[in-house]
Amino acid sequence: MIPSIASRGWRLAIAGALALTSIALPTTVAAAPAECAPILPLSNIHAGQIGTGWTVNRGSVPKQFRVEVLGVLDDGIAPGRDMVVIEVSDSPGNTFIEDAGGIWSGMSGSPVYINGKLAGAVAYGFSSATSPVGGMTPAQGMAQILDYSAAAAADTAEPAGNRVRVPQAMRSDLAARAGLTEAQASSFSRLPVPIAVSGVPSRGLDRLEESLERQGLNVIMTSGSRAGAPGGAMNEPVPGGNFAAVLSYGDVTAGGIGTTTYVCGEQALAFGHPLQFRGRSAYGANDANAITIFADPVFGSFKLANITDPFGTVDQDRLLGLRAALGDAPDLIPIQARVSSSDTGNDRTGRSRSTMDDFVPDVGFLQLLTSIDLAVDHGAAPGTARLRWTVSGHRQNGNPWSYTNQNRIASQLDISFDSAARLAEELFAIQTNPYENISFESVEARIWVEDVVKQNTIEQVLISRNGGTFRERDFMVLAPGDQLRLRVKLREAPSGALLTRTLTLNVPGDAFGEAFLVVQGGGDRDPDPCAFFPGAGCEGGFLGQIEALDSQPRADTLNARLESFDFENPEIIASVDSSMDRATYGSFGIGVSIEP
Repeated sequence: MIPSIASRGWRLAIAGALALTSIALPTTVAAAPAECAPILPLSNIHAGQIGTGWTVNRGSVPKQFRVEVLGVLDDGIAPGRDMVVIEVSDSPGNTFIEDAGGIWSGMSGSPVYINGKLAGAVAYGFSSATSPVGGMTPAQGMAQILDYSAAAAADTAEPAGNRVRVPQAMRSDLAARAGLTEAQASSFSRLPVPIAVSGVPSRGLDRLEESLERQGLNVIMTSGSRAGAPGGAMNEPVPGGNFAAVLSYGDVTAGGIGTTTYVCGEQALAFGHPLQFRGRSAYGANDANAITIFADPVFGSFKLANITDPFGTVDQDRLLGLRAALGDAPDLIPIQARVSSSDTGNDRTGRSRSTMDDFVPDVGFLQLLTSIDLAVDHGAAPGTARLRWTVSGHRQNGNPWSYTNQNRIASQLDISFDSAARLAEELFAIQTNPYENISFESVEARIWVEDVVKQNTIEQVLISRNGGTFRERDFMVLAPGDQLRLRVKLREAPSGALLTRTLTLNVPGDAFGEAFLVVQGGGDRDPDPCAFFPGAGCEGGFLGQIEALDSQPRADTLNARLESFDFENPEIIASVDSSMDRATYGSFGIGVSIEP
């Protein structure tokens, strides 16, 4: 019997004990894992057991590797959710574990069998270094997800976060096995999920990574190939095979790469940990083709893969893994961007489909960014754009809603990024509204782009009170009923010509107190707080927010307004707009006192 230690909620074989015990290795190649494998109870898993794992390092055919159970970390994943500590190594004739330095990102879900029964899925690694020592999610807990109904509530276990602390007494043994320092062996974490994304420039990948990390995902961004929306016959996953949880299809194909753990009938399990831990979900479930395992000793090795044929829909995203309903295609949300470039003559329509409402802002941003880049045939560069998009969907009660916006934008740095960001901001405001759950039906964008930056910039403001002399002012005392005439001088680009526009602003008869006089180009105006900071003084619920979005200032306007002296909840005392022929920027402001 292999000796063990029981302390601080963990059980681990004494270091070196296994070296003194003769353990017979299998002399024949294990058969590929079959469907509906029997589940090994967690109570039957203990230190010293030897198992066989399956995963894909290249292509789509699973290969076997050796797994040794080092112990069980009680409550390691969450209260009542134990984690099995394991060490992986290559089976005879293979070197892919050694080549990668151990467990890699994308290995999540790799099934481990002990005595022909499914023991669990590889799902955790050391937080600070790649090593052969990691964590396995017990199959007994994962199997419970198979019985969840479509309306199942969130997992009752509270996650301990992405990080699993290693008790002090375990660290020296694990560090020695892994070839790490005790500090490096101080905690496990869920293996990062490689997110394969097609057709997106690097600055788009950076933004997507930031967005996903804000949602709690631990990801590694990689390039991938385009995958079409599911249709027709579907593939069948195999235990140990590639598994992709897909966020979008089309020009912008994006999905998390992992491994299938279990297949039985019309269901499959994968990953051994959550993607977003959202409970009910509707990601696409797809096969993938592994290109290689990229060995990175600094940030950790990870799988490069292309998303390929569909399996069905990931309908559960739980603490211990993902569940897929096989053969059922997800409902998709079409996102279309047609872009015309006056400089190249290119006219291109790009199309993607988001699997869930939550991803529409990100997919919309990436589709528009990519479409503009392809139409203008360059990356980040200055330019001007005319924008029009229509967004539609359904309210919580099932009633339809629709919103159309038209605008102009000029960018001195990156017309593609700034145009796409404007769309993403509006989609995000709609998707995160605090009033009711809404769904998106479609997004259609139409963009006209020029490489030349066409804009107006405010240079000077001269003010006349009640017909007096126009002059520059630093502060003004006004009376209710006063009339202000504002002579605004603007520099036009690219011609350099100096333009003059005169605005008239009347002080209301009931106005009183301290205020600001502001003259501002629409391109620099703050978004309506109701639209982008929902709940901040907005009336009318969700439809009120849509109305606020529709009435937000256009960039091709020049605005003058009196605004109350209140930084948190300013009120507009008086306001006037003047339409311009191009996006207008710049801001001028002075303090005023309105006295009887």
